[in-house]
Amino acid sequence: MTPMSLYGAYPADDQDEEYPRIKHGHPKDRRYDLKQIQAGLAVTGDGGIPLLSRVIDGGAAEISRITGTMNRLRAMAGPKEFLLIADSKLISYGNVTALIKAGTGFIAPAPASKVDDAVYAALPRPARASTSSSVRPEAATTTPQRRLPHA
Repeated sequence: MTPMSLYGAYPADDQDEEYPRIKHGHPKDRRYDLKQIQAGLAVTGDGGIPLLSRVIDGGAAEISRITGTMNRLRAMAGPKEFLLIADSKLISYGNVTALIKAGTGFIAPAPASKVDDAVYAALPRPARASTSSSVRPEAATTTPQRRLPHA
């Protein structure tokens, strides 16, 4: 997701409730004095063709949007497998658990703030369909730096 800072008042009572709200959030540009709106875009890995886009409230947390987006992308992909590549906002207990349960492979960098090892240790291990996987058993962990084998 990409936050976009906006200049102007944008009073809440002047905004249409059927559309994403312009409001204060956690801007990446550190301009806490400005309100923002956020946009998300999912593209194909073989050419960057847009598949899904969303405009989201300025105050919405990115981390809470991952599971819904994954479910929409899985519905679009059908029985094909796909790999979700995201930034460090992907990594939360809830998101990683949902990805593992759905059998969705993912790649994301570890968050800048260290996540306690106990969080990763508590995640369920994905079931492996066969031992012919290219991932070595000792490498099949739930650490975010490695791709998880598909169920």
